[in-house]
Amino acid sequence: MVSQLEAEGCDVVATSRPASVPGRSGRVFMPLDQAGIEPDLLLLLLGTDVVGHLTSGSTPGVSSDNPLANFLINTIGTVRLFDVCAKAGGARIMFASSGGQGYGELDCDQISESDTNNSNLAYGLGKLSCEKYLALFSNL
Repeated sequence: MVSQLEAEGCDVVATSRPASVPGRSGRVFMPLDQAGIEPDLLLLLLGTDVVGHLTSGSTPGVSSDNPLANFLINTIGTVRLFDVCAKAGGARIMFASSGGQGYGELDCDQISESDTNNSNLAYGLGKLSCEKYLALFSNL
């Protein structure tokens, strides 16, 4: 995504889990743990038009092994990001939720957005919660 946005002439600042990302020399990358500090993140986001949030601290398969850790990292971390975006001037947020983990197990091959959200994984519940918080911040 970073490469495509830069090819289109956008100024991009990215965070990532590893401190350095191969092939990204010349670009600004901040390790995610540093970007998670609110004052630093606020400074980073001031004047930002769009924030793309594509990260997760766990995967669906292991999220329920430690639901509290999943909640703290994914849900609280994401809501903190939404809050900092609002404080930084209301950047638009592009949130990559889940490819269906929020719906749980269904008796069909295709999932519709109108299907019932019935996840039985901490990952899916967290993503659904973040979607609801994103709607809240949008309305605020």
